[in-house]
Amino acid sequence: MMGKDWKVKLSPFLYLIAALTAHVSPWISCFFFVLAAVIWFVPDKRIEHALKGP
Repeated sequence: MMGKDWKVKLSPFLYLIAALTAHVSPWISCFFFVLAAVIWFVPDKRIEHALKGP
């Protein structure tokens, strides 16, 4: 289920923080945009479980 994944819940908040901090500092804003992208490189436990088989 997509709604229960922590990355799905965290990403919109990171994008919101990035948009709000863009007025303060573009560097801080870029950090949050990159952080939102990087968390999607963390392997999902469900995928690892599916690859191992039944």
